[in-house]
Amino acid sequence: MKKLALHWKIIIVLFLLINMSNCQETTKYTCTICEMSFEDKKWADKCQDWCETQHSCNAEITKHAIKK
Repeated sequence: MKKLALHWKIIIVLFLLINMSNCQETTKYTCTICEMSFEDKKWADKCQDWCETQHSCNAEITKHAIKK
């Protein structure tokens, strides 16, 4: 009976490890004006500056945005 309980514990731990390895948290940076998100802070900053000065979108910047 103890062997069976140990096997189940091992199976549960392996299951949790596999599932946790598939969950990857990524930091995203968002322009506060247009609310577009980027993985790289430099592109979020460029977007923020562009939005503040030009009041429009920039194709060169938006192509680096995170796609939903």
